[in-house]
Amino acid sequence: MIQTKTAKEKERELIIALYNKKKTMREIAYILDISKSKVNFWIKRYKESNLLEDRERKGRTPKLTNEQIELLKEAMK
Repeated sequence: MIQTKTAKEKERELIIALYNKKKTMREIAYILDISKSKVNFWIKRYKESNLLEDRERKGRTPKLTNEQIELLKEAMK
């Protein structure tokens, strides 16, 4: 199965490709019409971890346990 990339992933790859071609952060931001801070963030992240994916987010913990959710699902049937 072919995995297609999202627009976010393509944009991040373009940032790194342009950076590797010795473009400045200002030039990359202008070419891609994005903020310099976004360019800086992804270049820094790539240098630190060599990754361009989003990190997992914590989010709010659920008020119901998995067992309680299953009980509700059964009750609704």
